[in-house]
Amino acid sequence: WLHRVNRWAYYASFFLFLPLMALNLKPFLWTYGFAFTYVLAAILLIIGNRRLDNRSFAAHALHVVTQMFFGMLISCILYMAVLAIMASFFYIFGIDEPKHFYEHIAQFIFFVLAPQVCCTLVRQNEAEVEEPFKILRLILNFILSPAVIIYTVILYTYFIKIVFEWDLPKGGVAWMVMGFVTVALIGRVAQSILSQRYYDWFYNRFTLIAIPPLIMYWIGSIYRIRLYSFTESRFYLMVAGALMTLFVLMLWKKRTRKYQLMALIFGAAIILFTYIPGISAKSIGLSCQKQRLTQIISEMKLTDPKTGKLNDEIEDMRRIRQDSLLCEQYQDVTSVIDYVRHEIGTDEFEKQYISRSEERRVGKE
Repeated sequence: WLHRVNRWAYYASFFLFLPLMALNLKPFLWTYGFAFTYVLAAILLIIGNRRLDNRSFAAHALHVVTQMFFGMLISCILYMAVLAIMASFFYIFGIDEPKHFYEHIAQFIFFVLAPQVCCTLVRQNEAEVEEPFKILRLILNFILSPAVIIYTVILYTYFIKIVFEWDLPKGGVAWMVMGFVTVALIGRVAQSILSQRYYDWFYNRFTLIAIPPLIMYWIGSIYRIRLYSFTESRFYLMVAGALMTLFVLMLWKKRTRKYQLMALIFGAAIILFTYIPGISAKSIGLSCQKQRLTQIISEMKLTDPKTGKLNDEIEDMRRIRQDSLLCEQYQDVTSVIDYVRHEIGTDEFEKQYISRSEERRVGKE
């Protein structure tokens, strides 16, 4: 009975997009939440539905990632084929293309077909992979791991430089460290299924090796968050830093070196800080920038004394342009205004913050 239910549920999943067509998902498509939905789906497939040791998990993860790659490749080829056929059809017969036609095709292929193709490929040939195929072994042993080691040397050199100069890390270093640790963790997991493990001497000591880059990461991130407060991206950056630090520490002891548990924690963090209102990165970033906006416009005396809202006219622009400090503060408040307006919408922003000159004239009369 349960087998029949599962089979019909599987067939029904092909038509899951039909009720979703009634929803307006366009505002969601260009957000961090949309991107993390795909990441979460991939993480859930990688985690699997049973407990795995490190080697079995690494083999399963390799199978899932490679099959998803081929699934996306098939979907891209299908998309290009459909585009070529339909564009030729419209051109030859002189038919006007329907509005947003190609956009709808892309949405159907990549939102509906591509996930199902990937899941179908993952489900097939799911026997445990003994070892990566030759090309992947070459990539892991002779490209990825050497690149990580070279990158380590670069980050260590920069760390020594800022220590001697007693300077703060550049803003982009945090993203560089995040990429470095992420790729290094992938290399560490891949070592579990390689027969020729040339870089155990590096990955077995990675917890200690990662300390200087992580120090730069936290110093730079905390400094800029204290200076500019949280935005959605900065909050995600902080969460990523916490996860990176935790995973690097988990590598230190064999008892805590559980790759499947790391993936589970990563997936839980995505759910917690992306989809739950109030504690999501979007909610926290908006709340922090609203507080910062109120503080900045008060300090710069940009509020209307009668309404307490932001003036829509800057009366002393010449003084601001001549004063470099005021000019920097004005650019700062402009960036915060743009962020808050983008998040809550122009109409809501004007309702909450703008005191219009017409309203002031009516008040005087």
